[in-house]
Amino acid sequence: MINPRDPIPRFNVAVNPATGQPLTDGQMKRLAEIGTAAEAFYEAMHNSEGSAQPGEHQPHTWSTRRMTLAASHVEIAMLVAQQEALAFP
Repeated sequence: MINPRDPIPRFNVAVNPATGQPLTDGQMKRLAEIGTAAEAFYEAMHNSEGSAQPGEHQPHTWSTRRMTLAASHVEIAMLVAQQEALAFP
């Protein structure tokens, strides 16, 4: 329930799922850096495997079991890094 004294809710604002508060500029910057680093790492993995980068909005596909396993480890590391980036304002 919203009261007249409550601030007007802003729409289209990124929100921290743990706290429900809008993300700060520092958090947004850290999340963007993590995403950029992950994409660069995926590109290096594709180059080392010899596979093609996926198109926009397409999942990464790997031709070897080891790269599939490595990609899942990268994804877990990225999720942990995002949680840590959200832990500090």
